[in-house]
Amino acid sequence: MLKTNLHAAENFSDEQFTKLLHCLELIEKAVNSDEFKQAVLGFSYAPTFTTGRLWWKKSFSGKPVNQFYFAEGEKIYTNKEVYDHIMTGWEEGEQVNDGEMDVYVALKRSKWSSATAYGMPMDDKITIYTWWFNSAMIPELCNTIFHEWLHNQTFEHDFNWNVCRDFSVPYAVGQLLENIISKKLATGEYK
Repeated sequence: MLKTNLHAAENFSDEQFTKLLHCLELIEKAVNSDEFKQAVLGFSYAPTFTTGRLWWKKSFSGKPVNQFYFAEGEKIYTNKEVYDHIMTGWEEGEQVNDGEMDVYVALKRSKWSSATAYGMPMDDKITIYTWWFNSAMIPELCNTIFHEWLHNQTFEHDFNWNVCRDFSVPYAVGQLLENIISKKLATGEYK
């Protein structure tokens, strides 16, 4: 079982702090669900390639891949190893398998950016842009927080977009988590 553990929250109003706590509660519920486990263990993708432009545009799928996409030079894990690693709570900054998702988060005021949040290497702090935090739906925000935390576990993705980046562990697992939370909120299973 993975437990969320909020260590620090900087620059949050009371309302924003309540939203953050709600997100962390939902992340903990979803990550510990059988649905999440099965989604990670069963993850596969077939990248879609597009050629041409306008009316002669043609899309086709590549060969299905039964694992996550790993950037060049990154260690390659099986889906089971990805799941097991997530559940240990191991983070680069602490390097302890304590079963905790240690969260250090700060809000940063900024004009719009294509990034919604970021972390720095060897720093467990997650910085989320205030414009995104305030406008994001709860499941999207859960995705953002979990995506950035997965970087703390040393899962990476290519810096620039490419056809496979969305299938990297931070993007794909964050999206799996978002989908589960969205569904559970819609059915009333999560509040």
